This record gives sequence, structure tokens and C-alpha cells, in this order.
Amino acid sequence: MFLRVGITAFVLSTWCTAFSQPGIWTWVSGDTTHQQEPVMGIPGIPDSLNRPIGTYESARWTGKDGKFWYFESGYISAMNGSGWGADLWRYDPVLEQWAWVKGPAAPNFTGNYGVQGVEDPNNMPPARGFGAATWTDTTGNLWLFGGTAYIDDYIYYSDLWRFDTSTENWTWINGTQQVEQAPIHGTQGVPDISSTPGSRAEMIATWTDRDNNLWLFGGQAIDSGAVIASDLWRYSIADNMWTWMKGPSTYWSPGSYGVQGVEDPLNEPSARWAATTWTDESGDLWLFGGRRTNNWYDNLNDLWRYRISTNSWTWMNGPPGTLSDTGAMGNLCEEDLLYSPSSRFECTAHWTDRDGNLWLWGGRTSALDQSKSYLNDIWKYDVGTNTWAIMGPEQPADAIGNFGQKGVPDPCNRPYGAMGNMGWYRPETNSIYLFGGYQFRPELPSSPALRSLMWRMELDTNCIQYPCPYVCDGLSLD
Repeated sequence: MFLRVGITAFVLSTWCTAFSQPGIWTWVSGDTTHQQEPVMGIPGIPDSLNRPIGTYESARWTGKDGKFWYFESGYISAMNGSGWGADLWRYDPVLEQWAWVKGPAAPNFTGNYGVQGVEDPNNMPPARGFGAATWTDTTGNLWLFGGTAYIDDYIYYSDLWRFDTSTENWTWINGTQQVEQAPIHGTQGVPDISSTPGSRAEMIATWTDRDNNLWLFGGQAIDSGAVIASDLWRYSIADNMWTWMKGPSTYWSPGSYGVQGVEDPLNEPSARWAATTWTDESGDLWLFGGRRTNNWYDNLNDLWRYRISTNSWTWMNGPPGTLSDTGAMGNLCEEDLLYSPSSRFECTAHWTDRDGNLWLWGGRTSALDQSKSYLNDIWKYDVGTNTWAIMGPEQPADAIGNFGQKGVPDPCNRPYGAMGNMGWYRPETNSIYLFGGYQFRPELPSSPALRSLMWRMELDTNCIQYPCPYVCDGLSLD
């Protein structure tokens, strides 16, 4: 009897510990140590031992097959040295394993452009980071534009690349190999082979529309130095041409908010970089927050909708142009027209869920002191009701995390607050994955950690609160 009860207790205890509930974080892969070298493995082969570097503001995509892609913006090696990276990785969320797909496995790679428009196995983009624009098109190709690297000095790119996930080859499609290129706007609304956004970085604000066009908004442009833009661009894959669609061709624009909730051709978001974006179920484009200038305190939390069919913006939510706003929240899962996330930038974990709601996690704010400025809160926006709700944690102004045990879900687990990290959404399981970024480091708050661990959480739309430590209810060994 003792043996039977003991075995039963062990099995139930194991089940209780390992059973993943919605709203509970799990550290699923990688390592918690700051700035570890990558484990590359065999190119193209997933392995539980493989591990990229947890870099900051790297490019990322979700493939049509549900796999996650990551262009590593940093490289660390005792043998090869350290610097900017150009390695492409793929993560399989079913296997929970990384594969190094392509790249130089060396720092500060200057690229191999090949012939423009011609795919070649030897083609590879130069090393870059700091908010290069990314898109996944409707056929599953991955696109990369611009970004920057610091190699003796800052280099701003204006090149557009396509990666074919079936052949695993890069193609240089558009733009120039020359750096520090100013925009050529042309005529608003008119495609032109000579039009270009120019060299840009901090372009987290990107979308792919239903007609397979690629869109970008603002970011850091180059015009006799780095400037902050508020122009909206569309790239036609079919025609290989850029079109300046909306916004001024000048910089540092304060925007024009108009009346909240009222669409108007004269409405325009202010200039900003490192903003957050979504595409809703109707095909409309959404824009939130970002940094207004290069000043640390100039962060926004306004929410905008752009309707492609009318080429018009609508200011939907949040204060109009208020900087360093603390936002407002109620109880977990409680929606209200008065609630909104605090102002933030580099909130790079954002997704549209299976029900059409818009979500965000983390980023960094100037509305709180340094020890709380790295955010790990999660918010949901209901498009139909125009309302925000805080979805967790109960104490959002706290950057402290808890790793727990790898592979074991636990209500006590949660990621450290982070900015410029990678986020992916998996609709099959309604789960969010987080990786890398600048993460809060309690022992040295002024210097963030770069950790290479992956987090996973199934979204909890009911805000169920589990005790910490978790007590598995309803199990009897009688």
C-alpha cells in the first residue's frame, strides 16, 4: 500500500508541477547567464544544445510554417572576437530547439551583396541591428531593410533584402550598398523607381497588408545627421518600388491629433522611433507609443489606426502627445476607456491574438524611476470597444523576474523587465514567446543584462490568479 500511494503521489506531484496553465510562464530553453557565447551546432539542424546570443533590437520574423526567425545583431566569441552579428537562426516551438541556419559566425561582417535581384547561396546582408525593419510576406518570404551597426562609427543602411525560407538563400532586392543615404520622397501617393525611405534605423513600426505590400512608419532617418521621421511608406513587392504615402517629408513633426476617434485626412501621428504596431482582422494598421525625440523622457503612449482604403489616420486612445505619461490601470482583466499602458518605447513583443485583440509586453518607460523603467507588464487592447486592460502581473511597476526551473511552469516565474527583446506569437497554442533584449539586472540597474533564454506563456484571458508557491488543488490520495 505504501509503495502504491508513494508512486501515485509522485506521479500526481510531477503532473501538478509540469502541467502548464494559462497565464503561467515557463523558461523553456537557453541560459540565464549574462553575455554567453553562442552554441552554433550544425547549420540547419535543430539541437537542444544550440543557443544564439540574446541580443538587443535584433530583427525577427514569424514564418508561415509557424517557426520563429532571428537575425542575431551581436556576436561574442573568445576565439573570433566580439562585435555586430549577421547570423540567421530558426526556432522550432514544437521541438523547443534552435538551429543556426546561415551566416558568417564572425563579428562585423561587411556582407556579400551579389547581383541585385539575383538569388545566390553566397549572398548575405552585412551585420546590423538597432531596429532594422522586418516583414513576412504572404508567400512566407522574410524581408529585411535598413538598420545600423557601429563599426568604428555608426553605419545606417538603406538596402532591402529577401530571404526565401524554402531555398534558405538571401537576395539583395532594392536600395544601395552605400550608407548614410537621405530619403527621396518623390510625389506623395505616386510609386517611383527613384523613391526611397533612405537609410533608417529604429523602424519597429512595420506591417504587411493583404495585398502583399510592405509598410513602414518613421524611425531614425538620415539627413545631415540622424533625424526623427513621421512619414509613411509602402513598398510594392510586385513592382519593386517604394511610395511615400502619408506624413511630412520634413522631420521632428509634432503631429496633428484631430478629434479622438474621428478619422480625418489631416490627422498625423507625431514623429517617433521604436514604436509598436499591429494589423487587425480588418486589415487596418495600428501604431502605439515610441520615443518622440532623442531625449530619454520623450516617450509616448498614444494609439493610432491607419485605414489603407482611405489613406487616413485616426487618433484612437491615449493622451495626445503627452510625454512620460504614467498611464492608468484597474484590476487585472478590467477594461475601461480611461485605462492605457504607460508611455514606452522599444516594446518589441506585440501580437494580434486569435480573436483580433492587440497585445503588448514590456518595453522601457521614462515615467518610472530607473529600477522600474524596464517593463514586464502585459496589456490587451480590444479593437471593438476601444479599451485597454492590464493582464498581468498584479504589481506591474516591478522589473524583477524569477527564472524558476527550466522546463517547469510555475506561478512564481516571470521574465525580467526588458526592452528591445524578441517576441513571437503562436496561435496554435495561443502562446507568447520572449527572447533576449536588454533585461533588467538588479545588481547593476544602470547596465542591462543580455541573457539567451526563451520564455513561453499561454495567454490567460480570464486573469486567473494562482498562489505562489503553487498548490495543486482537488487531488486526493485516499
